[in-house]
Amino acid sequence: CHGDAVESYTASIHGKAMAEGVEGTPTCISCHSQAVTESSDLDPLALKVAQEEMCLSCHLDNEDVRSRMTTSTGFIEAYDKSVHGLSLHGGNPDAANCVDCHGAHEVAPGTWSSSLVNKLNIPHMCGECHDGIKEEFMESSHGLALARNSGDAPSCTDCHGEHTILSADNPLSPVAPLNVSGMVCTPCHSSVKMAEKYGIVGDPSKSYLDSYHGLAMQGGSKTAANCASCHGVHSIKSSSDPTSSIHESNLQETCGTCHPNATEAFSKGQIH
Repeated sequence: CHGDAVESYTASIHGKAMAEGVEGTPTCISCHSQAVTESSDLDPLALKVAQEEMCLSCHLDNEDVRSRMTTSTGFIEAYDKSVHGLSLHGGNPDAANCVDCHGAHEVAPGTWSSSLVNKLNIPHMCGECHDGIKEEFMESSHGLALARNSGDAPSCTDCHGEHTILSADNPLSPVAPLNVSGMVCTPCHSSVKMAEKYGIVGDPSKSYLDSYHGLAMQGGSKTAANCASCHGVHSIKSSSDPTSSIHESNLQETCGTCHPNATEAFSKGQIH
């Protein structure tokens, strides 16, 4: 009766574990004995909370399962403090829960190419909710590189995190104004290995940190320009692209965001 669901489950990490006889592996009945489907009498919010609790009943609360996991469960627990967890428990039925990101029957590790949370698939998974941002990202330098199957290109989770995604207004978030340059951009753009591989001349991260903007940011200024202020957030593009915020024809407007009286000459000369 449920051929498609069984096929997806059999190919999933849960299905593989069941075939290997791993004790405690969830079966159809393990999950469906609980009210976790749209056919239940639960309202949309209660349903999502029930789904989350079902997943955590094994991945957080079951010591046998936790002992077999290759990573710490701390990051799973941190979901409750993330923008998604806070939104869900704040009453938003549209907030992402475990099933929204990992799927239901097809749950698979991120290392599997079929996984919804595989690096190459993540923009499409996140785009289910963040469609406009997905379009911007996929047209950016990072998105185009990812579409070419570049393992070096950042995906959504490389910048925002996974279960611990925090608002940019949160000072602990890697994309907060005082953190984005050092925690998100610098690790890749100051890498000698990456510079040699892609022919990057000099160290743009270091030159930025030595500049007025960089020094002001390191001094705690939340208004000083960081990497995203000039290069953009999801729509980062090469300076040779006419639609890029750092293309020579757009620099006056980009600088003018913070410096309203900027003239064409203002954007000439040294950048970082």
